[in-house]
Amino acid sequence: MKRIVHRLFLLAFALLAGCALPPGHSPEYRQLNTELVQRALVPLQASTVPVADQPLGVYLGVALDGASPAFDGDIRRARDGLFLQAASGPSLLLSNLLAEPVADPHADFATMPTAARAAGQWIQSQRAQAEATPFAMVVFASHGEENLLMVRAGKTKILALINGGYVNAFFNDLGAAPTIVIISACHAGSFIPALRAPNRIIIAAAAADRVSFGCGASSSSTVFMQTLLDKDLDRSLSLEDLFMRGRNRVTELELSYKFPHSLSVMDVGSDMEAFAATPIAKSATALREFRLSKP
Repeated sequence: MKRIVHRLFLLAFALLAGCALPPGHSPEYRQLNTELVQRALVPLQASTVPVADQPLGVYLGVALDGASPAFDGDIRRARDGLFLQAASGPSLLLSNLLAEPVADPHADFATMPTAARAAGQWIQSQRAQAEATPFAMVVFASHGEENLLMVRAGKTKILALINGGYVNAFFNDLGAAPTIVIISACHAGSFIPALRAPNRIIIAAAAADRVSFGCGASSSSTVFMQTLLDKDLDRSLSLEDLFMRGRNRVTELELSYKFPHSLSVMDVGSDMEAFAATPIAKSATALREFRLSKP
């Protein structure tokens, strides 16, 4: 009964999220964040020169909850441990970790759509001159409930909640581009029904009804992301291999600590099956052969 009441409260809060002010809504914040956004968008406004045997892609990392450095660490680990070692292209980070000095724009209801539009425009410009279809990699990291992700600046109270519909709208500007989505949050699997598409691979830290293994208050990243990605990428592995290795590692830790299994999930769209099974070293070839079944 207590859980039902808690869920009803969160859902009511989510309905009001559209009226919530973004993190740090003072004039000084808005000015600083505007400058940070403009600076962060510069790489997405230029063409990327392809590197041999590397696919062209764009990376967006969104750390929604600033209460722990682990979520900020997750979007950086995914960028450094997978994207930058496997692809050529720009990256953009949005983070609600209130660190000094502030280096990245905050993730709020203005910056998230702006980043998605910029990524979509980059994909369109590159598609016109690339042999292969450019791909997108998007990572969301936060505390989560079923079909809800928390938005919080630093260790303040929760400022908003976003649901699967809002997250799915984030991908509209990316169009039909092959897309890898990683959600590092409790109950992350609950977002899969809203996000599932033929051109997407979705990796969720936990099943819809499960909490993830988690992290400490001062952890550099979550256990899920640490087990999913080593600092040095083994390019002979496929995304499916990386996922299964990470899931097995987490399961071993859960057994050791006698924690409930988080049961991380990987959902592969019908048009992404070959890409998911291809060694990362050969992913450029897989993208050259990518065809969307329903344009």
